[in-house]
Amino acid sequence: MAYDPLVSMRDSGRRATGSRRDVDDRVQQIEITLESADEMFVIAPADHFSEFRNFMTGLEYSISVLRSRPSSRPVVITVRLPEHEITEGIEAQLSRTMGQYCEHRISYNRREARAVRLDGFSAMKVGLPVAIAGGLVALLRSKTLGGINASEIAGGVVMWVGLWYPLDTIFFTPLGFSRENSALGRLRDATFVVEPRPPLS
Repeated sequence: MAYDPLVSMRDSGRRATGSRRDVDDRVQQIEITLESADEMFVIAPADHFSEFRNFMTGLEYSISVLRSRPSSRPVVITVRLPEHEITEGIEAQLSRTMGQYCEHRISYNRREARAVRLDGFSAMKVGLPVAIAGGLVALLRSKTLGGINASEIAGGVVMWVGLWYPLDTIFFTPLGFSRENSALGRLRDATFVVEPRPPLS
């Protein structure tokens, strides 16, 4: 039987009797306090000096948490809102909107990763001749003068400069998009739990 985070978190709108520590061991918990459900996706104009002012969206914060703490556990996002902002079906609305956003963002990142690789291959058209020229200079000067000399070192540096940017762009730069897509894939399947925000002390 598949594990359902809600079984341990809620039962007909109430907290289940299982301990919070047991729940935290089985899911990756993200807790966010917001002024409204909209702040999960957009930053609303508000008092910048408010205790509950957020300077990033709940979505941005969640992606940051998941990227910094890799895990395969199910994600549960606990959103604390003022009581007047909690309406019937709010959890389903958050889950649906999160899923739609993640699908769009994953598709966007895949296109951007392909575009970056194409930039790398384009840069290789310039970098490869530069690297070949540097290699030829290093080879010819080595045969002429013998041993390691300044010209040979300079030729090696030119080879590195010619190849470094294209290879980095082709193989390493797109990894950032892949890491974000991994976090987005987990957010897409996340479970939302909405709770009243604790009163000010």
